[in-house]
Amino acid sequence: MSLITRILLLGVTIGFVQSLKPCCISKIYFAKMKIERGDVKPNSNQTVITDNKLEFEYDADLQFERVAGSIFSTQDMQSHGYLVYNDYKNGRSYTKYDMDPSCHVKAINPDDLSPHCVPPTLTWAGEYTVGSGMEDMRINSWYGQYNDFMYSMQTTVNDCTPVSMTRFGTEEDGTRVVESILYVNVTQYSHSRPDIFTLPPECANMMPNPVGK
Repeated sequence: MSLITRILLLGVTIGFVQSLKPCCISKIYFAKMKIERGDVKPNSNQTVITDNKLEFEYDADLQFERVAGSIFSTQDMQSHGYLVYNDYKNGRSYTKYDMDPSCHVKAINPDDLSPHCVPPTLTWAGEYTVGSGMEDMRINSWYGQYNDFMYSMQTTVNDCTPVSMTRFGTEEDGTRVVESILYVNVTQYSHSRPDIFTLPPECANMMPNPVGK
């Protein structure tokens, strides 16, 4: 390969890296997630660890999220099951807990629903391959600071499917946080089942009245 050819190829590669911007997952997807988090409150040396295993469903067009999971905390050494429906269109969040027949409702800000993207201030840190042969997966790695937290995030090259994320920093109240997320069985452009966002009867009875009624 001539020196001129090498220089031209180097220029193409540099241009590609500079143009590679943080990506977004599709407007509709579902996934299983494992979230491990450590919190240290201000003026405390005790670290509270939480282990959260959940199934997540997201539809930006319907403006709806559903989260079903179980969370363990070292604060009380217990595991609690939960089910959450976030209806951003109507500004309501519905939550049910294990051993509690009632449905808890609170107001949420519709503007809090945002595209699920790699934070815009992160930069591309490289590409690598996981697996081999027909089972291999090309991964983009992103790194940088966003909202006072340092992030390391991995997504697939072809369609921005999230693979993992780690972040650490300090929240506004002074709590120091380290959090890691592992994504598995991510399926884009579809729902896990047609009725996934149908509220349980005890929650449906608490829906806001239709506009004009």
